[in-house]
Amino acid sequence: MAAARRAKVAAALGVVVWWWWWWAVAVVGCGAQPVVVGSYGQPRLWLKPYDWSYLRG
Repeated sequence: MAAARRAKVAAALGVVVWWWWWWAVAVVGCGAQPVVVGSYGQPRLWLKPYDWSYLRG
């Protein structure tokens, strides 16, 4: 009986985590959208190299 209850709780928790993960992906994706859409008007997409100098200390 306890095992069945644990299985139901685990399944419900899995669904909650899954929806939470997709919600986070949607928020990040929607937040990045203006940058991507704005780049289409440019003749060429150019990204500067990432500045790793902060790792040197």
